[in-house]
Amino acid sequence: MPSTLSAIWRRRTPGVPDSAGRFTAVRRTCGAAASGLALAVATPLASLTGPVAERLLLAVILLDIPVQFETSLAFRDDAEEFGGLSGFSLSVTTLALLLLYCRWAMLTLTSRGQAGDRSGARLSRPLVLYLAFAIVSAAASADVALSLRELLVLLQAFLIYVYLVTWMRTREDIGFVTLVLLASLAFESVVMFYAAHVGETSSLPGLRRIQVSEEGAAGGILRVGGTVGAPNSAAAYLTLLIAPAVAVLFARARFAGKVLAAVSAVLALGALVLTQSRGGWLAALISLTVVWFANVRPDGRWIARSAFAAALIALVLVLSQGVISNRLSSDDEGAAQSRLPLMRTALEIIRDHPLLGVGPNNYGTTIRQYGAVYGKWGDWVYTVHNKFLLVWAETGVAGLIAFVWFLAETIRLGWRGWQAGDPWLSPLALGFTAALIGHVAHMQVDLFNARPQVEMLWVTAAVVAVIAAVVRDPHVRAGVAQ
Repeated sequence: MPSTLSAIWRRRTPGVPDSAGRFTAVRRTCGAAASGLALAVATPLASLTGPVAERLLLAVILLDIPVQFETSLAFRDDAEEFGGLSGFSLSVTTLALLLLYCRWAMLTLTSRGQAGDRSGARLSRPLVLYLAFAIVSAAASADVALSLRELLVLLQAFLIYVYLVTWMRTREDIGFVTLVLLASLAFESVVMFYAAHVGETSSLPGLRRIQVSEEGAAGGILRVGGTVGAPNSAAAYLTLLIAPAVAVLFARARFAGKVLAAVSAVLALGALVLTQSRGGWLAALISLTVVWFANVRPDGRWIARSAFAAALIALVLVLSQGVISNRLSSDDEGAAQSRLPLMRTALEIIRDHPLLGVGPNNYGTTIRQYGAVYGKWGDWVYTVHNKFLLVWAETGVAGLIAFVWFLAETIRLGWRGWQAGDPWLSPLALGFTAALIGHVAHMQVDLFNARPQVEMLWVTAAVVAVIAAVVRDPHVRAGVAQ
């Protein structure tokens, strides 16, 4: 009887559900919550597969090359002391790459990433070999932990290269990447002008340290590095983009694109003067000379474009003649000569470790075994200021061959892209190739192992490879010039 009354009470009393009703309500609530969570996760994932998300992430990566929104983990003073990589670099580029490769995986799983949708450019075999030799050398190094720091930088740059070579496939893609690179160039140049105005290392909201060389300031010479880092490193970044910016002026491009290119070139040339990097000046001179001579044409259009480009360069030189003449004529306190003993030490290390080298990022700790007496040039002990000797000393002769092969192959592809005669892409290929030729000269007097220099070099190689592939495709070549 009591149980019967209880059942009747539960049925007739409003707002008091039975156990089955409570279970159903809980199940519906959980189902709704799960559906909401799935929708919340699926919506950004679905948007990630779209072209807007891809371009946004690529823009973040390209802008982060000079700006460097990053943090460094497991910092080691002994590596930084001699110019090595002191920590594991994690940046917004790392996050953007993770998202881009998640996008790639989703497109592959949904059969939307067929081979036919990808670029016709092939991965650089010498670049793959160089990375492989670096890994082998790292495994055999005395300090594997130090090598892993540089391998992280190389791997991240390689992933950028792979994505660009794989997914850049149209004129619009190349135009977008070029647009972002030129905009980044103009932005970084303005930041460097700000640093010169302040006259000391400072910062701005949202930006990392904007560097002004303390050594140069103490000697009465103001050398600006901006957010890229050291002045020579900043010069390397600028010179890899100045020639492409000038080359756009010779291309059949839209008026807005030419205006951006002209503004970026003028600002970057001025910023390059502020670095007071003689190696950077030489690289710019070589690259601009290559662009000019390759574009020689006996017609009025070429004369007009050449006169305009020459006027822009002359304007910068006239405004900066005092800084340039002072830098070239003043005493550098043995800065140039001091590189010779560094090279001598590098050759000694190469002699003792010819095959595998001492391991990536292990050069700074290895030189302690070779003394620090450099005769009349003082006792400056640092990583060798020659990229080729550094690669040889750290990765061995095979690593050096692969690295040189990579540079030569990229220059060959760029020249092929220039000779294709495409009114838009060929001048751009020439600009990047000329910049790389100048950069090779600059590599003779500096180390270029930091993230901005490595990534900018490999981005340049990726753009050249894609242009060379696109101009070989008759269907793409028939498209409208950007």
